[in-house]
Amino acid sequence: MRSSTLVFTCLVLAPLSLAAQQPDTTKADSTVHELPPIEVVGSIAPAAGPTIGSGVPARVTTLDEAQVDAYEPRILSDALKTVAGFSTYDDVGSPYKLNLSSRGFFSSPVVGLPQGVAVFLDGVRMNEPEASQVNFDLLPMDHIQRIEILSGNGSLLGRNALGGAVNLVTARGTGPTSGTIELSGGSFGAARGEAHVSGLTKGGMDWYAGGNYNREDGWRDVTGAEQYSGFVNLGKLNDTRGIRFQGMYGNSLVHAAGSLPESIFESSPDSNLSANDYEDLWSYQGSLQGYTQLGTGRGSATVYFRRSRAERFNVNQALDPDVFGISYNSSFGYTADYRWATQLDENLALSLRGGVDGPLAGRRQQRSPAWP
Repeated sequence: MRSSTLVFTCLVLAPLSLAAQQPDTTKADSTVHELPPIEVVGSIAPAAGPTIGSGVPARVTTLDEAQVDAYEPRILSDALKTVAGFSTYDDVGSPYKLNLSSRGFFSSPVVGLPQGVAVFLDGVRMNEPEASQVNFDLLPMDHIQRIEILSGNGSLLGRNALGGAVNLVTARGTGPTSGTIELSGGSFGAARGEAHVSGLTKGGMDWYAGGNYNREDGWRDVTGAEQYSGFVNLGKLNDTRGIRFQGMYGNSLVHAAGSLPESIFESSPDSNLSANDYEDLWSYQGSLQGYTQLGTGRGSATVYFRRSRAERFNVNQALDPDVFGISYNSSFGYTADYRWATQLDENLALSLRGGVDGPLAGRRQQRSPAWP
């Protein structure tokens, strides 16, 4: 299957007048500031590119690293459930498979639910070719620097974005080599471990590598989960050009439970009438992003490859056969973007932006009406 999207916008901007600059009274050698790394790829915020220009009827909300870390999110839904306009609900009886809803549009790991909120990882679309679902439990939530949330129509971002979009911006190395290890545990056999190490070389190359492990038994019968992943970022970015490589691997095994009749829930709410339902997923992805100054404008491009496997087993009611299936998906995707701006007069600027993106996907599926 092959599809592509071509986007072209023309924006006329009238910037606000700036107040007169105040004299600098700070001594030249009194303070030293380390500037943050430049981020011009993989963002949907207006301050970086690819950008959404003024005039788009939408609002961009940003959760910074401290806000994301405060939730200790296992999946994306954990971090967004308190954001205005977003809500979550459990469709399959597992906290690792929560759905996101925004103004009547959905983003979900459940195959078959219409997807209307697109999810990106550093600008790479994470919707699977199988049914445009997003496997939240394979996203590297322990290595996120900020989350950008576009509320409203995100048609400039292509398919699955009628109800908005979410972009996860991952961490990079910003200084001397450093690392962290974090361990935690809780009830129902919950255990969690996360570690990363990062740095910035003298030549200006930033690097980041990390991994995590997460498990629990679940409070309902046969509803455990186990996850582990690895993640790496490597890049060299400056004001006029840059390039970045990103690689990730994720594995998630989740045992879910269906709904209960009220008569059973009142007496035994931890029951599981569809014990042994499970979803076993793994995925690996590599992407290469770059940008450069082209004349008076700037061009950027991204290519990525993702390979995933999904094994699912569903226990049905008596007399109905159980369902088992395995599917393999391979995706190659690309984006290209060019932005140009010129000052027409003191108070008027003209900005043009054009872009294209698309995927090439292949799929192989095995299904059986009963356990193989």
